[in-house]
Amino acid sequence: LISTLILEELDLRAGAFGFASFYARRAFRLAPALVIWLALVAAPVAVALREMGAIPISTVASIAYFGNVAIATHLNIGTGYRQIWSLAIEEQFSFVWPATLVFLYRWKILYRVAPYVLVVCTVAGFLSTRVSASNYYLPTGHVVPLAAGVAAALLFRSRSIDSRGWLAQVVAWGAIACIWFVFAYPSFAN
Repeated sequence: LISTLILEELDLRAGAFGFASFYARRAFRLAPALVIWLALVAAPVAVALREMGAIPISTVASIAYFGNVAIATHLNIGTGYRQIWSLAIEEQFSFVWPATLVFLYRWKILYRVAPYVLVVCTVAGFLSTRVSASNYYLPTGHVVPLAAGVAAALLFRSRSIDSRGWLAQVVAWGAIACIWFVFAYPSFAN
């Protein structure tokens, strides 16, 4: 979804992209739910489990979207705060990916480098599972699904780009095949 939104804005605005408005929209969409979750779920769970000392660092890690790093590095994060890892990964991707995508789009190399990026992400995702069990909580542990989402965005977008549509389809189907392989043969990844 993020890739599609960015590419549509780039097309509509002749290559221009409003980073400030992109991040402001994300903040206004996510912040209210995050604050409610912190106040009504995470902190009360920490109090109930007598983890009050973990509330300040857990709250800061959650608001800064680094709860996943805190968990991966075994920082004393409260039990009620541990669910933040997946949102943190998404936000870390959302912090890095827009600038990368805008760069590739403006230099008109998006469709040329996409297959290579997908291969690198798949290999990195495979190798990162061998580094540490904590990798599950880091973006590197989820690079294949993130790359598959980008590939899917390129696939659906390729329908309007006839000259490069075949490449986007190859990238998207390659991503789908990689994900299928990882899930169909989990013992291979171990």
